[in-house]
Amino acid sequence: MARLTKKAAAYLVLAIIGLIFAVYSTKARNYILLVAAILFAAVSADNIFCNLKKIRH
Repeated sequence: MARLTKKAAAYLVLAIIGLIFAVYSTKARNYILLVAAILFAAVSADNIFCNLKKIRH
């Protein structure tokens, strides 16, 4: 498995923050915040995988 770089680790932290906001928004029944948090987490996760691909090649 590829080693996580500092940039990928930062995106991982951002993805976790996005997921925390998603859980909070479901409890607060704020669905606009839920959609924004899911998109935020998805973009962060995509950046992690892109960074890992760059490391391998």
